[in-house]
Amino acid sequence: EYLDRQPIQKPNGILQPRELIGDIEFNNVSLTYPARPNEIAIQNMSFKIQSGQTCAFVGPSGS
Repeated sequence: EYLDRQPIQKPNGILQPRELIGDIEFNNVSLTYPARPNEIAIQNMSFKIQSGQTCAFVGPSGS
């Protein structure tokens, strides 16, 4: 529902958004935050988001 919302103002610029076609795949993704470079938030995570599928990562702040 949120992704289907239309902007209130037309974006400035030459490029217009296009419909994305295809899957998105991440392999062995790791993540640290600049404030805590020695604490790995995500380590070696792999996943695939199929076309038309919605994906979200949620959790408490600082987790």
